[in-house]
Amino acid sequence: MLAEIQNSSILRLLLILMTFIVIAIGLRTLATVVGPVLVALVLALACAPLYQWLQRKGMKAGLALLTMTALLLAVFLGLGWLVLSSFLTLAQTLPTYTANMQAQVAELSASLAELG
Repeated sequence: MLAEIQNSSILRLLLILMTFIVIAIGLRTLATVVGPVLVALVLALACAPLYQWLQRKGMKAGLALLTMTALLLAVFLGLGWLVLSSFLTLAQTLPTYTANMQAQVAELSASLAELG
């Protein structure tokens, strides 16, 4: 009787452990799908008030959706342009940063050499 209870407890523990492992593997596998779906959901929820406002102002649903999509595209293109210009500026000033860093490393090495 005691052996059956111990076996049952061990089997239950193994079953729970296997369930968690399967769930973890499933979530890891679905992460490539769930991520973009959640981003789309957040964007849809963020844009819903604008869409409803455009419809209340008398715009038809299709035109409101097109207007909202164009505005969202303009925002993303603007952000992309901003990031690109920042990277280009960094690429142009990187040699200056590199030279400054090398000078500081040389100065630090000399200071440490003096200390022994």
